[in-house]
Amino acid sequence: MAENTSYCPLCKSPLTVFNGMTEVVCSKCGNVITLQAHASKPRIRRPKYQLGMLLVLVAILAGVWVCVGMGGSGESQSQKSSVPRTNWIEYIGGESRAANAGRVSFSLYQFNSDDTVRIVNIILIPGDGGTITNIWSPWLRPGDEMLDVTFINAVLVSQYSYEEEYHGRIDTCYNYVVNAWDDHYGYDMLTARGYLHVREADRLLSIGSDPQDYYSNYIVAVAVPLSAEITRINDYQPYRHITLDEWDVFYYDTTDITSHVSIHITYIPGVYAPPLDWSEVESSR
Repeated sequence: MAENTSYCPLCKSPLTVFNGMTEVVCSKCGNVITLQAHASKPRIRRPKYQLGMLLVLVAILAGVWVCVGMGGSGESQSQKSSVPRTNWIEYIGGESRAANAGRVSFSLYQFNSDDTVRIVNIILIPGDGGTITNIWSPWLRPGDEMLDVTFINAVLVSQYSYEEEYHGRIDTCYNYVVNAWDDHYGYDMLTARGYLHVREADRLLSIGSDPQDYYSNYIVAVAVPLSAEITRINDYQPYRHITLDEWDVFYYDTTDITSHVSIHITYIPGVYAPPLDWSEVESSR
């Protein structure tokens, strides 16, 4: 498989990139770099054609200006990213998939204005109430440590931590053994900046999901304050968007994926927004 060398835009470390890769993680700083296809080498035009092409371009632009001036209001799909956030996000519609049949896993990632990240994971397994069961935390990078955790419809019995090396760093996750008194249980966790890349000008949230065959519904909700400026939603796309209280909430269905997918949203932080009611977010999925 052919390979080439690129460099991390943050720490300038060399990166080995194989053909066909869509993203790469810097082993030094953990930055996720989304790869774009290299543009083909532009053709060199002879000088005698340049003036003619310039005149054609001016004529085309003049025609577009006339159409807009005459009241044309149609907006193409490619123009959505250039209009204000509150307009182009409205194009993300989608119906609710709040079906509780079978086993359900629901996760809420709430990205706060101070760069802390709240992670709520709710499990619904019919008949699991009144049993001792296991809950797993997400994997956390060094510096993204857990700040607080409370349990929903369950009491903690014991916990264990595990470490795993990933791209030269040591990630940590926790196994919570709980006594669940309802078949609808989970945890509400606050992390330093889990699944968030803090950059100078903006923020990149990056959540990965792998195929599974256990849950009938596997839904991920991502919440960003309404006051934040969302500049890009790329890679795996949401099936639904709503505004709830002071938040933009995007829903992703990863139930039937057949390979690893990445959820990426780039935004400029906004101001404080009060915490979401996770049950409202879940019921709107």
